[in-house]
Amino acid sequence: MISFLIVQIYINFVIGLWLLVNWQEMTKLLRIHPLLKWFQFIDCFLLNVMQIISAVRRFVTFVSYESESVFIGVFIVVFISFKDDCRHFNGHPTLLTFVKRQLMKKYLALALLLIIASCKKDEDTTPVETSSLSLNLSFKSGSTPLLFDTINYTNAAGNQYSVSRLQFYISNIQLIKPDSSLVDISDFSYVDARVAATLKIKNNIPVTGQFIGMKLQVGLDSAHNISNALPATNENINMAWPDMMGGGYHFMKLEGSYISGLSFPGYAMHIGRNQYLVNCVISHSFTLSEGSNSLGLVMDINEWYKNPANYDFEVDGNYSMGVMAAMMKLKENGSDVFMLQ
Repeated sequence: MISFLIVQIYINFVIGLWLLVNWQEMTKLLRIHPLLKWFQFIDCFLLNVMQIISAVRRFVTFVSYESESVFIGVFIVVFISFKDDCRHFNGHPTLLTFVKRQLMKKYLALALLLIIASCKKDEDTTPVETSSLSLNLSFKSGSTPLLFDTINYTNAAGNQYSVSRLQFYISNIQLIKPDSSLVDISDFSYVDARVAATLKIKNNIPVTGQFIGMKLQVGLDSAHNISNALPATNENINMAWPDMMGGGYHFMKLEGSYISGLSFPGYAMHIGRNQYLVNCVISHSFTLSEGSNSLGLVMDINEWYKNPANYDFEVDGNYSMGVMAAMMKLKENGSDVFMLQ
């Protein structure tokens, strides 16, 4: 393909120069009104230029930076040959004779060089296998795996509670290298603990090797936390934060019920607004190699209710949405809710 494009460019250059040198003879052959001779010639010349531009654009599409040296060599050969051919224009009465005597005798040599260029392109554009990392999410409370709708868990404040809903955004996942530099691997993902399809986050990773931890956020950064900024899926619509309260999206919805005396009131730990974006840092050494890699990412729900401060449904409130003190406590407690396995 590259050989064909180079030869096409070369031939069109030759035709264009021949038209410029022999335009007077061309106008004699055009038996039309004298005022139209120039228009006829210009039309023919511009058509030829457009063909050159088209061929060059297609050629650039095929040539890679890696084959640049080969391409430069081929271009020099073509240019020298073209310059040599220019000295023979006036001696040829017709373009057909010129093409036969000058172009065709050089085609085999040019084709050989161009085949080398095309082979170089094919070799260098062989797809390189990319590495990937799958984060498999799971949930627990303390040492007990999460079971929905069962009052089976107790937080640091002594509240016995269940979980009926756990939905959140996880965003800006970064890998921490031994020199503390960061590798970005993810934008954001929606997670619903009840929906298995959302519990695997797979990303291509640009580097491999040793890592000492991971950073991530529960919620959305300010660029995404804007009303209607995300695609209008059912999940994103369901996570919308009311415009009258600032707009954007819920960062997390953690809901269930708890025991309060002889009753079982509900609770709803909702976090939203940019100032309550949860920043998590996980210290854990691991190695990523070429190909597919997998890590377990575990959320301990009890960690939302302790460290650095206990959260008590009876004291801090069983509904956090719009309550600044409650959301700030959950934000600060959430820095260590995740662990890697």
